[in-house]
Amino acid sequence: KYIEIKSVNQMGASVSLTNNEYSTANELKNQYLIAIVKQTECGIDVCYIENPVENMNLIKRVTRWEWICDEYN
Repeated sequence: KYIEIKSVNQMGASVSLTNNEYSTANELKNQYLIAIVKQTECGIDVCYIENPVENMNLIKRVTRWEWICDEYN
């Protein structure tokens, strides 16, 4: 199993996957889990989601543009 950990301030808060995490999850299917964790006064609450590509409502969103120059003097 491969586990990606996502920390949240409260359960139910949004989490995001990088493009690499999404690609890996899509390839590994049921071998890939997301562990959403929240630290509490008594310990840690954890929510495991197996096969996140199939079991999460993921929306593709562009959040950053890059301007690249690969030729200069």
